[in-house]
Amino acid sequence: MLKKGLSTIRKKGIIYVTEGNQMVKYTPWLGDLFNNFYDFFMEKIIFPRKFGGDIMRHYEILKKELKNISRKRILELATGSGNAVYFLNSDNHYVGIDISPGLLRRAEKRFRHSGFKDAKLFLASAENIPFEESIFDGCMCHLSFNFFSDLEKVIQEITRVSKEKAFFVGSIPIPERCQANTTIRGKLYSERELKIFFENQGWQFESLSQENGVLLYFKAMR
Repeated sequence: MLKKGLSTIRKKGIIYVTEGNQMVKYTPWLGDLFNNFYDFFMEKIIFPRKFGGDIMRHYEILKKELKNISRKRILELATGSGNAVYFLNSDNHYVGIDISPGLLRRAEKRFRHSGFKDAKLFLASAENIPFEESIFDGCMCHLSFNFFSDLEKVIQEITRVSKEKAFFVGSIPIPERCQANTTIRGKLYSERELKIFFENQGWQFESLSQENGVLLYFKAMR
């Protein structure tokens, strides 16, 4: 499953990637201090005040889109605190990556308590996914594309690890839906830019009709 030259160490349910006997480390946003308040801020501040949306509707939209996805090997970029348990069927073979050990520890508990029998969580970057080619049936990333420093590289990596006829499901704030007085961290990409990024890698891009504040929901097929 891992790329050549890599190995892993498992600690408290989290899988750490090592290269040349050295553990690969990252610098999480806000130094990983934010993880204890992540869910509160997302529900009470980010969704209503920044996104102008509702977190429960977010889960409903994704659950509807993913309802028929079962017994597949799924990769999620930027796992966060493990909120995929609210919209992904627990019989899938879930693999999540994130650069925050604190959030991954919260996610590990959430997946374990939600009946996922085959969830694996890796400390890893979306810009350098540690897995070999063509192993995932589907990938997803929610609310995080704007935080990646090189989105083109991320989509190249998604393509590399995805099987032929794989799917991608994503959600992201887009600038054309933001109010003038709204400030959202990171770099925002327009719907057109996202479409170009995916189509340049051979994906068929489709925006979903559901709306939830400034968020765009979309899917892509290889």
